[in-house]
Amino acid sequence: MPWHVGKGSKFFQNARVPLWIRKSKTYTRSCLRGLLQTDGSIYEDRGYLMVNFSNNTKILAEDVYAMLNIIGFSPTFTETSAGCNTKYTVRLARNARSLIESISLQKNNHENE
Repeated sequence: MPWHVGKGSKFFQNARVPLWIRKSKTYTRSCLRGLLQTDGSIYEDRGYLMVNFSNNTKILAEDVYAMLNIIGFSPTFTETSAGCNTKYTVRLARNARSLIESISLQKNNHENE
């Protein structure tokens, strides 16, 4: 990604997923796993499993949305304003378990530790 540790936030560096990753389903799955492990969440809402990606970098959230579509999922994309900040959320409500399995996504559940 055109983002470098120690050189400022992803927002100010306008980080996004490189085209060569987005062109490959194999690389897309691996990249999604990393992005969802860092800026994502898995949770239940009214008994349904959900996968969520939230970020304040619009282009990065749009890339996550597009990559999920590329590998066959249909997420939603929302913008939420809070003062002078905007949060972008990509949410997968349908087939969340299938996504989790297809990209081998694992999140720590600290409630059970």
